[in-house]
Amino acid sequence: MTCWECALERVAAGEACVLVTICAVQGSSPREAGARMLVWANGQNGTVGGGNLEYILTGQARRMLAAGEAFAVQEYPLGPLLSQCCGGRVRVLLERVDADRAHFLDALRMAETSGRPYLIETSVAGGEIRKCVLEDRERQGGNTVSLFDKLGLPLDPKAPCHADFVMMEAVDPQKPHLVLFGAGHVGRAVARIVSTLPFATAWYDGREEYRGTNVAGLHVETSADPAEAVACAQAGSFFLVFTHNHTLDYALVHAILARGDFRYCGVIGSKTKRVRFEQRLRTDGIAPGAIARLDCPIGKIGLNSKSPEIIAVAVAAELLLALETEQTELTRKVAYEY
Repeated sequence: MTCWECALERVAAGEACVLVTICAVQGSSPREAGARMLVWANGQNGTVGGGNLEYILTGQARRMLAAGEAFAVQEYPLGPLLSQCCGGRVRVLLERVDADRAHFLDALRMAETSGRPYLIETSVAGGEIRKCVLEDRERQGGNTVSLFDKLGLPLDPKAPCHADFVMMEAVDPQKPHLVLFGAGHVGRAVARIVSTLPFATAWYDGREEYRGTNVAGLHVETSADPAEAVACAQAGSFFLVFTHNHTLDYALVHAILARGDFRYCGVIGSKTKRVRFEQRLRTDGIAPGAIARLDCPIGKIGLNSKSPEIIAVAVAAELLLALETEQTELTRKVAYEY
C-alpha cells in the first residue's frame, strides 16, 4: 500500500496523520529527495531511510499531531547531532493530512489511476501550505523533485529552510515494462527477484510443461507466440532472453533489436555466443547502433558464479543500474541540484 492509499484509508476512518517528505538532499543521505512516509498516532507507512533520522522525524510528526500543527519545514545535518555518520544534509517537509485534505488525496488517486505523468505542487508561503495536482503533458517518464523560490527561480541551497518555497514533484505512475522469455532455472530465479522490483513484468515460455508456473505472483504465459509478444510489447520496454534454444534466442533478439525502441535487451550466453549473434545480426541488416546496445552475456558485474540464483541477482542489478542511469540523466535535465 502506497503512502497515498494509506492516507486515504486513515482519513476515511476519521484519523489525522502526518506526511513526511524529503524535499532535498545535499551530500550523502539514507534516502533520495521525494522519499516519504506517513505517520499516525500508533503506526506508520513507508520509510525515509530508517535509523535515527526516521526515529526523530516519527517523534516530531506525532508531536505535531498532538499539538494540531499544520506543517513544519526542517533541515537536518546527518552528523553527530543525530548520531549518524552520513555526513550530508536533508531538508524535510512534515504536513498534517486530515479530512480537510480529502479533495487533494482524491485528486492524487485519480492522477495515479490515469497512468499519465503528473505534478504535485506544494507551495509554502506566508505561514500557509497549499497543494495541488497538475497534469504533466510535457514530460514522459521518471520521477524528480525540484525546489523553487517565490519568484520561480531554482532555490539557492543556502536559502534558510523557513523561507517561502515551491516544491514540484514530477511523478510517472507507470512502472517500466519488463518482458522475460524463458522459465527454466535462470528464468524462475530472475522472476523471483524482479517480482519485488519496480517493474510491470510479463513472462513467456511456449513449452507446455511450464503451463501454470507461478513464481512470487508472476505467471508464465505459454500460449502466446514469442515473436508476437515482442511485437506487442510497449515502446521503451526492458527485455531479458534466456530460453532453452539458441535459435529461439536469436529470433527474439533480432525482433527486439529490429524494433529499436527498447530500453534494455539482454540475452544469456557467452562471449562466443555474442560474437556469433553480432555476425548474424549484421548480415540480417540490424543497425550497428542497436547491436552495440545488446547485453550479452547478462549479469556481467563481476560475479563469476553460474548459479541461477546468483546470475539472477547480477541481472537484477544490471536492470536497476540501467534505470538509475536514466533517472540521473533526467534529474540533471529538469532538477536544480541542491
